[in-house]
This record gives sequence, C-alpha cells and structure tokens, in this order.
Amino acid sequence: ASGKGVKPGIHRTEYLATEIIIPFKNGKPDLVEQKHIADKLDKVFAETERGLGIASKERKQTASLQKSLLVKVFSNPELQKVKLGGVCDVFAGSSAPQSKTSFSSDGVPFTRVSDLATKQNRLLTSTRDKIKPEEIDRLRLVKAKAGTTVFPKSGAAILTNSRALLGSDMYIVSHLAALSPKENIEPAYIYYYISGVDMRDYIPNVSYPSLNLSAINEIEVAMPLKNNKPDLAEQKRIVEKLDATFVLSEQLDNFFGKQER
Repeated sequence: ASGKGVKPGIHRTEYLATEIIIPFKNGKPDLVEQKHIADKLDKVFAETERGLGIASKERKQTASLQKSLLVKVFSNPELQKVKLGGVCDVFAGSSAPQSKTSFSSDGVPFTRVSDLATKQNRLLTSTRDKIKPEEIDRLRLVKAKAGTTVFPKSGAAILTNSRALLGSDMYIVSHLAALSPKENIEPAYIYYYISGVDMRDYIPNVSYPSLNLSAINEIEVAMPLKNNKPDLAEQKRIVEKLDATFVLSEQLDNFFGKQER
C-alpha cells in the first residue's frame, strides 16, 4: 500500500495468501523432488553468475584495448600538437525545455547526456526527445551540426568519459560540450582523439564536477600537418584504421553487454 503518510510495503496477510508451485507425491509435498529442483537451480544460478563475471571482465578488457590503441596512434612523434580551440569551435548547449508541450514525436532531435549511451559505432543518429520546430527560436536552443563531437561538461556524467559523434543536426542540452570541426578537420578524427582524453584531468573542483569551455579550448590535439596546415588526407587515413578496429570492439562490447543483461 502507498499514499500520504503510509509507508510502502506488503502486509503479512498478503504474503500468507501468495500461492507457490510445489511438487507433490501421494498428496504430500515431495521433499526429494524439491531438493532435486533446488540442486538444478543452484547450478544454473552459479553458471549465470560466472558468465556475468566473465562478460564484465571482457567488457573492461575491450575498453582497455580501445584506450591503449588511441594512446598508441596519437603518440606518434610525427604528429604535431595544436590547441583544440584552433581546430574546432567549442561551445555548450542550451537549457532543456521544461514543458512537455515543447516536444512532439515528429519534432527535431534534442540531445541529452543520456542519449550518448545509445550511439552505434560512434554515431548518434536518434534521440529520446524531439523538439517542436516552433519552439526552437522561442527557447533560443543551440544547434550542433552533423559531425560535431559531444560529451558531458557538468555533473558526475563527466566521469564516464562518454562521447558521441552527431550523425545529423541536433539541438543539445546545456550539460553537453560540443566540438564542431573547422576547415580541413575530419570530424571522426576529433571524436577519436577526444575519446582518449580523460576529462577528469580538466575538472577544477572534483567536489563539483564541471568543465570550463576555456579549459577545453586549451586541450592539445596531436594533429598531422602538411605545410603547417592540418593534413586532411592523413586524418582520414588514421580514422579508417581506427574505424576498422573500433567497429569490431564495439560489436564485442555489445555482445558482452547482452550477456550481462
């Protein structure tokens, strides 16, 4: 029962009235068969727990391999360090609409932090919420173009180091930071590079997790240069190699994720 002044719970009489399925023999509970069923369930649950442990371990190993690969690729001494703000426009989103009437099923994608978990092979192509077109100007929503990398900039979500590359133009919430590539910058290159950056290192006060856009602008990116300008062809070559590896690891991560569930 629940309600004002009443603690949620189940009354003793409801427990007593609950029906259970039990094996009988000669009109009496069959203790031998109960133990036989319990032994089988013990084995099944033990295997399940073992399987979950293996799946969790494999997912951690997959994430570790991804990070190691990024470190190896971007530590190439032939790459030059440039400021993130020099190759991307760095900005944040806008406050989320508070009224349900601002949304509709046929509206424009509005990206929240939770949507980042739904990306597939680095791309975020759909969102839970969609904003009505007529609300965009009224609420002064911030749009991020397709090819923009987004990640949490406030709250505990920063610690997850979640990243996503927008597969289409989307409006984004204020809790997200956005990196929109400038001329001659491959969007996926920025996504992969920033995926290897631990944003916890850029939090001024760990008690109140938050990232300053000015600090994000100063993050150094290892970039291939040609004639002192970003080499777009080399960026794409590096992305192709990373794509081939990360698509496989993403498939493994999804497989072990299903095992855990």
